[in-house]
Amino acid sequence: MPGAEMRELRKTKNLNLSAFAVFLNQSLDRNYGKAQISRWENGTQSIPANVAQFLRSNGMKTQRRTQYTVGRSPIVIAIANQKGGVAKTTTAVNLSYGLAARGFPTLLVDMDAQASASLHLNMNIAAVKKAGRTIADALLRKVALADVLHPVEWDVPLHVAPSCFDISSLEMLMEAGREKLLSERLETIPGKFAFVIIDCPPHLGNATQNALAAADYVLIPTQAAVLSVDGLTQLLGSIEVANRRLNPRLKIWGILPTMVQPRNRQDADTLNDLEQTYAGRIRLFPYVVRSTNYEQAAAAARATLEVLPKTIGIEAYNLLCEEAINLLPAVKEVVNG
Repeated sequence: MPGAEMRELRKTKNLNLSAFAVFLNQSLDRNYGKAQISRWENGTQSIPANVAQFLRSNGMKTQRRTQYTVGRSPIVIAIANQKGGVAKTTTAVNLSYGLAARGFPTLLVDMDAQASASLHLNMNIAAVKKAGRTIADALLRKVALADVLHPVEWDVPLHVAPSCFDISSLEMLMEAGREKLLSERLETIPGKFAFVIIDCPPHLGNATQNALAAADYVLIPTQAAVLSVDGLTQLLGSIEVANRRLNPRLKIWGILPTMVQPRNRQDADTLNDLEQTYAGRIRLFPYVVRSTNYEQAAAAARATLEVLPKTIGIEAYNLLCEEAINLLPAVKEVVNG
């Protein structure tokens, strides 16, 4: 296989060198680096026979997907927890990618000033901020929401409304109706998306209140740790208040335990506590196993479901995608060869 052919195959999946290395290493159980792959593509080093065979046989096939038409209003899911480090962004990115990869046009709204989801989707934060095309511009400067939606450079119908530090100004906004800004903006793009996924910041301020006011459902990722679980009471109280005062249609979709080490006794005890505490009241989704693959995929600015689909426990995110599809009231299917 010539290097130029490999380069073209890589580009058909819109993978940069880092993401391509992750893809090959997971598929072939190797440890190739992006510098080595660059040498293959430039012709300064021969491509191993096993790599060439894999790419030509099945590694880079374009999967047949199903395109779905969407109704007037999307299903809006907020990914929320006031505690940081519980895999909110990982969950938001993989859920968004998984839905889009199944043919459902999806929008990921990044409401966190750290812009982690935007970076995960390979957005140039400085460039979109300078151009005035962030979610902060849509909420605080009355730029049309449609003007801040960016297609993600992957082969799926996924857009992002990127964030930047300016969104933190939302916390200081005192005007009446400030909690409804996002829901009002989403009403301006009817029929464009089947799903809107909102990545919330690690606090319960105005940004999270905006997400709860706009959402149909809220998903709560929580690390299988005592302190993380203890914080759920405060979050559930805030959701109850939002349901009563801001958004009567808001429902708790469920709790998603993340970063679980199944053989760890403390994690097992915490999962048992969750089941006993919320059984019959709140759905407990199958847990996501702790894995460094999520950090590797994030570093390569790709979704783990895409480049590391064999990650142990990744089926938890695939199940989440299927459960989200079941939330749609009606779907018209059109096969897109």
